[in-house]
Amino acid sequence: MNGQPAIEILDYQMRGSAQYLRNLMEYIKAPYKDVFLEKPIKIDIKWIFAATNSLPIIKDGSFVVHGVIPTIKYVCRKYNREDLIGKTPADAAKI
Repeated sequence: MNGQPAIEILDYQMRGSAQYLRNLMEYIKAPYKDVFLEKPIKIDIKWIFAATNSLPIIKDGSFVVHGVIPTIKYVCRKYNREDLIGKTPADAAKI
């Protein structure tokens, strides 16, 4: 999308919590790359959340965010698709 580099989605292959995020990325036709983690995993401090059950993790350049809801909100705002998460607090509560 507009020549932007793909967002990396980190998750354990068997876990499946990133499937919501993958579905969203496909729906809005945004580029992404799956990175499947093996466990146990040694990770650098930026990826420490992988060990704390806060998957999925997305990496967009040097920016990192973790958890299903925060990653979905980030992607929707990044690609100007606030309509998918609600433009107002009342709309967001209904979704």
